[in-house]
Amino acid sequence: MLAFLVQRISQAFLVMFVISVIAFAIQDGLGDPLQEMVGMSVSEEEREAIREEVGLNDPMVVQYLRFAGNALQGDLGNSYFYSKPTLEVIAEHLPATLELVIGASLIIVFLSVPIGVYAAIRPQAWLSKFFMGVSTVGISIPVFLTAIVLIQLLSIGVTVNWFPSDTGWGQWLNDFFSTEGGLPSYGRGDELTHLFGTWESGFFTGTGLMHLVLPSVSLASIMLPLFIRLSRAEMMEVLQSDYVRYARAKGLSAGRINFLHALKNTMLPVITVGGGVCAAAGARRSLRSGADQHYEFRAAPGGHERCRSGISPGHRRPGPGSAVHHSVRRPGVVNDRLWGGGSAGVSGYSFRPAGRLSGRQGGCGADAHCRCAAVVLHPDGCHHRGRCHSWAWACRKPSRPSGR
Repeated sequence: MLAFLVQRISQAFLVMFVISVIAFAIQDGLGDPLQEMVGMSVSEEEREAIREEVGLNDPMVVQYLRFAGNALQGDLGNSYFYSKPTLEVIAEHLPATLELVIGASLIIVFLSVPIGVYAAIRPQAWLSKFFMGVSTVGISIPVFLTAIVLIQLLSIGVTVNWFPSDTGWGQWLNDFFSTEGGLPSYGRGDELTHLFGTWESGFFTGTGLMHLVLPSVSLASIMLPLFIRLSRAEMMEVLQSDYVRYARAKGLSAGRINFLHALKNTMLPVITVGGGVCAAAGARRSLRSGADQHYEFRAAPGGHERCRSGISPGHRRPGPGSAVHHSVRRPGVVNDRLWGGGSAGVSGYSFRPAGRLSGRQGGCGADAHCRCAAVVLHPDGCHHRGRCHSWAWACRKPSRPSGR
């Protein structure tokens, strides 16, 4: 376990180093930072003196080594535009992004798995067909359109006059489809809980939670349909496996089979995909990139908005620090190595301890990417049945069950 985590963290730091070099190298094309610092009224001699003072005349290698040395000590430099440390600029607005992502993630976790499992257990039920139909439509709708619709329905309110009001049933239907609104759609609320430093959160106040409802729901709509369909597909595959048929023949109850044995193997690919934030093929949008679209509605700038402003002409200094910061938070190589591969691997190991967090050949003689279904019924060993998948899990040494 320790060697696995050390390997993942080392790979993440290597990629962050490459990203910092690239981000630092492209700074010269962003404009002259002195224009934002002193304006155009300063003479050329004074401008050159300031440039020498802040080290802009040094070679690029010297500037990067200075930046890297300070970054290792927690100093990412100063923002010439905001006239404050870059780390402080990021820290001021990072809580707005984190609380939005956490709220959306909780909605996804507590809705996608139960709905997906129900749709797999009862695929012909009308409720399952309804959920799958809604998920199909939800994948196609962009997040900004979902946000606009939710604001109109739940914040502004809608009065429906589709049916004749002079009849009792018509008035009832008009009232049924009308909404009063009232939910806040912008800002973070007036009551925020101070955590430490400049960090404030709305998770611990009623008004703060109310301000998170609409953006969290609309942000969750990006990934919720995908995870519903993923949970359903994996659960249906597991329910058709040999060890589930064997468990049914042994007389185990349906609840024990579905929620004790089958659900464990279902969660492994869900954790893997969730850890990488949609690293599966075809998913190119992330919760964090989608979160930035909500800042236009919420009037609460987040961390990525400051990163974008940091790489605009003249800002310059927030760019490299923000790039490294967002390379850790956003999906990609660093995220996959650190959060996707590391945390997802450890979480998956807790669901199936018989699996190993290694890339070597499994004890059953199969490929290292073998997923042995019978490991749930036989925790002391596994029986390879020729079904290998692309999940990095190895099997223990095979052993025959007692009585055979």
